[in-house]
Amino acid sequence: MTTQLALIETALQGLTMDVVINLTEHVQTLELKPNAEIFTAYRIIDNTILIGYSEDLANDQYSLNHRHFFISGQRRGTKREHRLLLRMFSEMGIKNSYNECCFFADNNLVEQLLNLNWPIGDLQSINAQASCEWLHE
Repeated sequence: MTTQLALIETALQGLTMDVVINLTEHVQTLELKPNAEIFTAYRIIDNTILIGYSEDLANDQYSLNHRHFFISGQRRGTKREHRLLLRMFSEMGIKNSYNECCFFADNNLVEQLLNLNWPIGDLQSINAQASCEWLHE
């Protein structure tokens, strides 16, 4: 029994160190880039979700709007989070569409984003907002 506890303790030490290292890296990255955000943008015309990262989202928003993407959810985050999510989708077999950050908005994708606590916001309200803005153009 004592040997099993020692093995468990040894196994947990490695995991604990990984968590501490990742948390430290995350905090340091956010301190160096205080405006960095991860976000989700949606385009109604082709039902596309863009999974993004920006160091200055307010500045990048014009380009997104010009391509008819509307930001549905955002939060502070790191480039690493963004890369890990894209890699995970690739490994899960979730295919991108136009580029590595764009995906067809289906129930499976939205469910995975929710499970991973990615900021998707309310896609229905962004859909209504986009429709109103196109009517006024």
